[in-house]
Amino acid sequence: MEQSDWVDKLIEKEDEMEAIEEYRSALGQAVSIWQRGNHIPLTMYHELLEAGYDVQLLESRYFTH
Repeated sequence: MEQSDWVDKLIEKEDEMEAIEEYRSALGQAVSIWQRGNHIPLTMYHELLEAGYDVQLLESRYFTH
């Protein structure tokens, strides 16, 4: 394996990790909060709305009473 191949694979893995962190930071955290039976903070609600999510639909799907 050449060094350029190694660098390309490293960059690819970093991009994957960034996508995972982005998921965890908003949507994943919200789902986790709802599954514990809690409501998400208003700031998170607005962040999800701005990202284009239908927050009411997500809450109805994942909120555990």
